[in-house]
Amino acid sequence: MVTLSRFDVGYPINSVLAILYGYLPHTCYAVEDSQTLIMLKCLQVEFRQVRSFLEKNLNEGQNEVPIRKIHLILVKLRLQAKRCGEFLAPQELLSIFMTMYSTGGSFFILVTVLSDRSIENSVGDLIMIAFTSIWPLLGISRLVAKIWMAVTITKEEMEIASLLKNEELQSKLGTYGTEYFSELRQVYNLLTANPTEVSFNNYVKLNNALILGVFQQIFTLFIILMQFR
Repeated sequence: MVTLSRFDVGYPINSVLAILYGYLPHTCYAVEDSQTLIMLKCLQVEFRQVRSFLEKNLNEGQNEVPIRKIHLILVKLRLQAKRCGEFLAPQELLSIFMTMYSTGGSFFILVTVLSDRSIENSVGDLIMIAFTSIWPLLGISRLVAKIWMAVTITKEEMEIASLLKNEELQSKLGTYGTEYFSELRQVYNLLTANPTEVSFNNYVKLNNALILGVFQQIFTLFIILMQFR
């Protein structure tokens, strides 16, 4: 709104360029977040389709599920998740870095303004306080949305592992071949020993632990900045 209010009819070209420049960062953030969420959503849907396919075969009471086919699909999906993390690594590492330090700086500015009684409660001060309050929430919410989507991928894979475990227990009671039982055990161990997590070149993994790590860095930066007051 502030950017649009600066439109000057006498200088239309410069005004349009100023508006575009003002909205460019927000547009880039939106495009980046949309790209990341779409890629993560595609992975989630693919794992969910594998789970649905496995559930359908188990509910139909077939003697043996096509475990070899499921094994190959899961290997490809896990490789796809790895490549997704490698592709998103540069932009997401920068985004996490900017979120931590901009949020820590915003908290410092907010505390400094609120604790300074010499500052009058003018409209400009209130706008600055509102901006410094909203900006950290926006950055954290963007990160939490990506983590939530990535965690659902791991949960879908764990659901698949649970179904395979039940099938493995059933196979012990039936007359299944050794090869079938062995591959069931192999796929189950693959999913449980090394669950799929979106990793950014092994620097950061999109999981719940990342939220705690980010908050720890934010408060560390805030404490450091408070020493310079």
